[in-house]
Amino acid sequence: MEHSTMGSCLSISSLSYARAYHLGTLQAAHSWKGIRRSWINDTKTRVKAVNLDLDDCESAMQIVILMRMMVHRRRLRQILSAKPFN
Repeated sequence: MEHSTMGSCLSISSLSYARAYHLGTLQAAHSWKGIRRSWINDTKTRVKAVNLDLDDCESAMQIVILMRMMVHRRRLRQILSAKPFN
């Protein structure tokens, strides 16, 4: 996993989920509103990278927790929707 911070932007790449250091309190916002996301798929490494604009969110850690929750929900939906083996 790699992550880097430049100004108020956080770039994260990970195969499954991301974790990052707390960047401190920015302009408080408790939702995805105001966050620009851009996904880049690396065809060689199969790593999905995301660049987050953190100008309107409270912390990088909140975003990472939300990303992990989204990944777990997606996996759970896939498991529940899978057809049973015959």
